[in-house]
Amino acid sequence: MQTPSILIPIDERLRNTLLGIQSIMGVGFDGKEFERIFSEANEDKVSEKSYELFGAEKKKVMVKVDEYEPETITLSVLSSDIDQKKLEEIYEDANIAVFRKMKQDNESVGQITGSSTPHDLSS
Repeated sequence: MQTPSILIPIDERLRNTLLGIQSIMGVGFDGKEFERIFSEANEDKVSEKSYELFGAEKKKVMVKVDEYEPETITLSVLSSDIDQKKLEEIYEDANIAVFRKMKQDNESVGQITGSSTPHDLSS
């Protein structure tokens, strides 16, 4: 049986995906390791890196950053709670949450400026 894995950009989609996995598995991740993924992505743009966010006998959550690919990670989950399809659903939910937040933020900016459409700054 192949370990479920997915390629994800290192941004809020990853953060939301990891939070979803943590919730479904009912485990707590190593917070320092969790934040290290994001800080090291900004600092070191070329080295291969690996992180283990959770590790137990039958449950593991691992993240791998490939050499010269600092903007994406391969997230792998070993758990009876999460198969490949479920992992893809969690990621899709994370994408939707990020999109909704961006939309909400844009609408808030429109309310502040009194407009619901972006301004054309070229004129």
